[in-house]
Amino acid sequence: MSRTIGDLARIVTSKNAGPYRLTVDVFFNDREQYEGVRDSKAVTPERVAAAYGLRPDQVRLIRFSDAALGFKITMEQSISADDFRSSDTYGAQHHMPIVELTVGE
Repeated sequence: MSRTIGDLARIVTSKNAGPYRLTVDVFFNDREQYEGVRDSKAVTPERVAAAYGLRPDQVRLIRFSDAALGFKITMEQSISADDFRSSDTYGAQHHMPIVELTVGE
């Protein structure tokens, strides 16, 4: 059965990491759910890039933290955070593609 990151995670947030990068943080309530996502290989540069319409090389970092029961993704933004075309100056509304990533079959 396929579940999403949003089904499993306790917190999913996003924010700017400077004017040209976006960071998404994901945290879980328990080790079992965290390890299930970590070990599933569902969070890869290719899948994150596809969810955001980026190239895989634009996904700069995916780092899992066993101590925090979570992971961080940092990627390039297509529009600078301070550009007049930006729809979200703080980057706080860009986490939904990660929430909707499927884990499992």
